[in-house]
Amino acid sequence: MTGWCWRGEHANDPDNPQTVWLLREHGSGVRYYTDLFFSQRAIQPAHRIEISGNASICACLAAGFGTSLVSHGVVPAGVPTAELGMDFSRRFSGVTPRSGLTGVQRQVCGLITSLFATRLHPGS
Repeated sequence: MTGWCWRGEHANDPDNPQTVWLLREHGSGVRYYTDLFFSQRAIQPAHRIEISGNASICACLAAGFGTSLVSHGVVPAGVPTAELGMDFSRRFSGVTPRSGLTGVQRQVCGLITSLFATRLHPGS
């Protein structure tokens, strides 16, 4: 989670009371980071819409409506973003059995790691 996307008349100012915030449902990882963002910036949005999926939030952003925190990986083309810093980076971990991984499992893990690295750091 490293992106903050915005659109709309007041969206370039997340502290503006007229900003409409598109929020994920309570319990989602995205909502955790949104609440953290609000807490760090002492934002208490007057206009909130809770949406239960990134696809719907991204459709709103692409149509020019609302402000939301979403991962760079799902930002619609043409929607401007701003970096939020390392406090808003998600970490993923893998658990392996004590017996280790088979050759095929290591290949799959390598492929997944490679795909994430390419997606998160294009050109590397």
